Amino acid sequence: MKYFLRLFFIFLIGINLVYAQQNTDNSVFNLFPKKIDNKKAKKDSGFDFIPNQKQDNSGFVPNNQKNTILKPSPFQNSNSNQHEKPITKSLFASYIDLPNKAYVGQLIPIRIKLVIARKFETIKFSSLSNEDGQVIDYLTDLIHDENSKNVYFKNILFKANKPLDQLPPLYIELINKNEIEESISLPSHKISIISLNDDEERFINVFAKKLEIKKFKTNTFDDKNLIMVMEINAQNSNIEDIKFKNVQKQGIDTKSGDYENNTIFYFIIFPKERQKIQMSYFDTGKNKFQIINLPVEIEQEDLSTQIDLNPKKSKFELYKELALIGIVLIFLLLFIIKKKYFYALIAIALSLYLVYTKFSPKNDINIKQNTKVRILPTEKSTIFHTTTKIEHVEKLNQINSYVKILLPNKKIGWIKDEDIIKN
Repeated sequence: MKYFLRLFFIFLIGINLVYAQQNTDNSVFNLFPKKIDNKKAKKDSGFDFIPNQKQDNSGFVPNNQKNTILKPSPFQNSNSNQHEKPITKSLFASYIDLPNKAYVGQLIPIRIKLVIARKFETIKFSSLSNEDGQVIDYLTDLIHDENSKNVYFKNILFKANKPLDQLPPLYIELINKNEIEESISLPSHKISIISLNDDEERFINVFAKKLEIKKFKTNTFDDKNLIMVMEINAQNSNIEDIKFKNVQKQGIDTKSGDYENNTIFYFIIFPKERQKIQMSYFDTGKNKFQIINLPVEIEQEDLSTQIDLNPKKSKFELYKELALIGIVLIFLLLFIIKKKYFYALIAIALSLYLVYTKFSPKNDINIKQNTKVRILPTEKSTIFHTTTKIEHVEKLNQINSYVKILLPNKKIGWIKDEDIIKN
């Protein structure tokens, strides 16, 4: 009996060995390479194997299996099987009309050509290096080329702070709904930017195609100094950088216009001993210094009325008053000739209107005691008068929190809005 059982077990073992040899390829361990480290297998395969789960002979997870056998490995890039959408470039730019030579401090006009092959809301320009220089002003909006759908032009100004042999990179951003959708860098461009000769003592730091002193007046400022006010017109200039040497105080009173044609009222305060004011600017058209001499002649009349700073003294107002007076005289003459009261009523109505507009107190204000009257509407401007009592003055203009007034002594200055006595 024992002998029979031994033969039966040997028979079963033989059958099992034959069956195992025939089904070697279907083993679950054949999912992994032979003689490979477990940890390395996890990293290289991209999946972590979870044991103790049922699996069919093919090595794949059945569709009706509730528990997941394979999960993404932490070593695997989650985007590895995704194809990134290629970015299509739709913004191109290039320099045109760029000068080959310029000077430190000069406003350099630059024209840029843009090709934009997509819809956009705004375009933003900026310079990378504030140390080298900066974009000063955007002269115009984008100019669309009528002959091409996607071509635009843009004019800007650049001012260099030091000598350069190339224009710094300019960055351009395409913006939609307050988000940058595309940006490019316009590369450096070769240009010679040099410094002027410092030996010119009269140089007022202005580069211009043309500069002209339209008007100038001189008056006493205090016991030791005089004040001169000039109306200066400049074309293609950096007139806002104007600076005289060897004066006590200076500044811009008012300005108007743009880069191509700019007008400012400028004042300088200097010692009484000076007999003339000398200045020079650099003529960019002729590439040389132009010298201007202004004689110092003290005017007894008020400065402001002489240079037409008081709007009530303008020629337009004078012509209007003369015309109204002429019309009144005509209707009075018609009344005398035709004896019709209708003409007399018209003459009286026009006369009342003339008197009202001439002497209307609508611009009269009272200012507080100890009010400081400045030459310019700025905090650091020179104070030339301080009221010792409440004064009745005329309001001429207002810029932000500063009010321009005409004092009883016919001097014009600026006070803070808070110094006006409110009714």
